[in-house]
Amino acid sequence: MRRARRFPQNTCPASRHAQLIAETLAGGRDCPMLREEPEHVAGSIASVVADLFGARTMLDRLGYTWTVRPDGAVIWKRKTNQSGEDT
Repeated sequence: MRRARRFPQNTCPASRHAQLIAETLAGGRDCPMLREEPEHVAGSIASVVADLFGARTMLDRLGYTWTVRPDGAVIWKRKTNQSGEDT
């Protein structure tokens, strides 16, 4: 996440909050906010997911598609027709 983050150009409060939550949980640390403010946590995650869906829709309209690499990372590429030409 940190490699992809370009503050402030591609972040918002909800995405920074979701990043903090993810890094806390992935690091095996307690995240009291999950117990104390679950609605706030859910709101941040929902906002980021909605923006992700919107961004993917926009990229699809611009002629891009995505695939998942064996390591789990998502990569974007131009859509091509059966001849291999960009669409």
